[in-house]
Amino acid sequence: MDREQFFLLCVFGVVAALAYGFSLVFLRDKSQQLARRLMEDRELEASGSSEAVPLLSRMGEAIAKPFEPRDRQKQSALRKRLAQAGLYSMTAMRLFIAGRMVCLAAGGLGGYWVGVIWDQPILALSAGGLLGYVLPVMWLRWRLRRHQDELERGLPDALDLMVVCVEAGLTTDAAMQRVGREIALPHPALARELSIVHAETQVGVPRAQAMRNMAQRTSSPTLQSLAALLIQTDRFGTSVASTLRVHADSLRHKQQCAAEEAAAKTSVKLIFPVAMMIFPTVLLVLIGPAIIQMVMSGFLKR
Repeated sequence: MDREQFFLLCVFGVVAALAYGFSLVFLRDKSQQLARRLMEDRELEASGSSEAVPLLSRMGEAIAKPFEPRDRQKQSALRKRLAQAGLYSMTAMRLFIAGRMVCLAAGGLGGYWVGVIWDQPILALSAGGLLGYVLPVMWLRWRLRRHQDELERGLPDALDLMVVCVEAGLTTDAAMQRVGREIALPHPALARELSIVHAETQVGVPRAQAMRNMAQRTSSPTLQSLAALLIQTDRFGTSVASTLRVHADSLRHKQQCAAEEAAAKTSVKLIFPVAMMIFPTVLLVLIGPAIIQMVMSGFLKR
């Protein structure tokens, strides 16, 4: 390895380390572990003392500022996409753009280093840069699907608790607040959405509008149906408890059908790895010794 390749390897390592640091900043909004939540100091949380902005966050904002879209419509679309993935931080857009630029630089340098070894630097540079530029978008799509799955998974339990609270005499807003506190540990994403709805109603936003905002913010079909159901319940004056109970049962039935469908697809999906990876290996182990014996005995030559 000559000096040029060693220098490129060092630069690639530094850029990869920066990309890893930005990824940690992106995952900062991820739900913490159960033990960390239980050991959290409530007094510090209630005092609201502001912490210093991390150095990586400042660096990310400085890197993303030249590449930030100037059009308000593009900024709104990107913020909406990040909000649908559960990233509500004010600096989420700049950090995402900075991570995209860092991944682009890391992919380009890594591709160039590989291209120097394979004597195709331009082609490898282009492929590495393209991969680094597309990778954050793929991560954002994965995060969006994961966030929606978390919301849909915890909604039946939340509806059962809300039914209990409503039947105990609480209003719908108070029931949402209480359910949001109770499910904060097992389902933090749904608890955060319910707390946002309760906060909007506390500042004077009508409940119907707050539910519509939640459905639009999350873009989850289950939460959209729940919002429409609660709005119709308030409009026609029907029983909230019975409506939520029926809706929770339908959601559980839907999840059960989805699980049965995924289980039925498993046998079909296993055909390709079995036929391409497991079956040739088993065939080689079974027939290999016989072929070796035939070659050593000269049977194949005759």
